[in-house]
Amino acid sequence: MSASSIASAPLKTILCGEHAVVYGYPALVTAIDLRVRVLSEPLPVGIIEVLSEGFGSWREYALNVAKLVEKRRLKHPLQYPIVAVYLTSRYIGEEPGSRVVVKSPAPDGSGLGTSAAVAAACICATAIRYGFNLTPPMIANLVQLCERFVHETPSGIDGTAVTYGGTFVYKRDEGPEFIDAKPLRLVVAFTGIKHRTADLVRRVRRLRAKNREYVDTIMAAIGEIAQEAARAAVQGDLSLLGEQLHANHLLLRQLGVSSKELDRLVETALNAGSYGAKLTGAGGGGCIIALVDEDVQYRVLASLQNVSASTWLVVTNAQGVHREDISEQ
Repeated sequence: MSASSIASAPLKTILCGEHAVVYGYPALVTAIDLRVRVLSEPLPVGIIEVLSEGFGSWREYALNVAKLVEKRRLKHPLQYPIVAVYLTSRYIGEEPGSRVVVKSPAPDGSGLGTSAAVAAACICATAIRYGFNLTPPMIANLVQLCERFVHETPSGIDGTAVTYGGTFVYKRDEGPEFIDAKPLRLVVAFTGIKHRTADLVRRVRRLRAKNREYVDTIMAAIGEIAQEAARAAVQGDLSLLGEQLHANHLLLRQLGVSSKELDRLVETALNAGSYGAKLTGAGGGGCIIALVDEDVQYRVLASLQNVSASTWLVVTNAQGVHREDISEQ
């Protein structure tokens, strides 16, 4: 057992296919080079402690965590790292006793897979400290267990992205198909409004119950856009990909999951020269992504900084969860 260890995991963005993926259509997903970093340190057996910038700290006894996990009653901003540390320790046959320090570049509820990235980095760092190098499928399985604790029926997209990285087409019943996509430059802008994916999924489900033909037509169109966007990403055709992003956003607006804040950010990005822009994630808040190249990236970034809570210039195809050299931190 080492004294401490560090692991990091990427955030992710859905380039195309939100909501339609729930109904079996494909989504195009990529990991981005914004990374959650987690430091794991030993504590006496039976104690789990989490320190996190922005969320404070939480210290809990493992026995109580076990009871709360069993009853699904662990409701707290730091529930993901607490559950991740507990499940990982038990998975590798160790009694929990850990402190984890979490540093995330984006908040939970931003639509960038922050919770899954936190879980993956906690799982990896905790296992390494005990001398275990878990395989990617093992980590993905544990992330999915953490996701189920909170979301009950997660799609698996976030866990796949943060564990494996890269870019892939995801279908609910088939899983990921990784593609050889060219790295893309994106400006990500946060509305400052957090969302709950489950609430937005329920909203779309209610709309579909009232007008199934209308919604199913939109879902099919979104699925076609995701496939076309995947081909454009492989070819590196920014103009075509930008068109698909914006078309996808317009269809998501028809489903009622956009907002005036998201639409404003999309319009700002387009006016600044972005190839295309759209909301990313469930909608109702969260973030937009704007496709850019080197010529316009800083103009788009500056324009969005004037009207958004937070902005990041990112590159896609990021590496999945992995150990980091603690001496370099």
